[in-house]
Amino acid sequence: MNKLAKKRYNKKRNDAYVYWSDDETIRIMFAFNNSCAYCGSKYNIELDHFIPIKRGGKTIPGNIYPVCREHNRGKDGKHAKLPRDWAIWKFGFENGDSLYQDIKRILQIHYEGWYYRNSTEVG
Repeated sequence: MNKLAKKRYNKKRNDAYVYWSDDETIRIMFAFNNSCAYCGSKYNIELDHFIPIKRGGKTIPGNIYPVCREHNRGKDGKHAKLPRDWAIWKFGFENGDSLYQDIKRILQIHYEGWYYRNSTEVG
């Protein structure tokens, strides 16, 4: 990566970290029943960006959700796709679209629209 590309990457990454607190971690874990948003596992839970930083997502309430290590690591290109596209690719159209809609709805309900006010995703 050349110096200019690295500088742009670092700026985008630094700009993504807007707001997060321990209270937000507790709140989002409660919203998802302390489980992976994709499979319901309660083991090896990590917090992830619903809209990846690479796609303009930020570390703010409404863009963070719990996922198990299996679904957070080795995502096979999740960062290159919008969340709905990745979920459909990973789980098939019916299940993927349903999971995506459920996650989006929970984030919207629990964060009074943070998702819609702060995301770059349309649809």
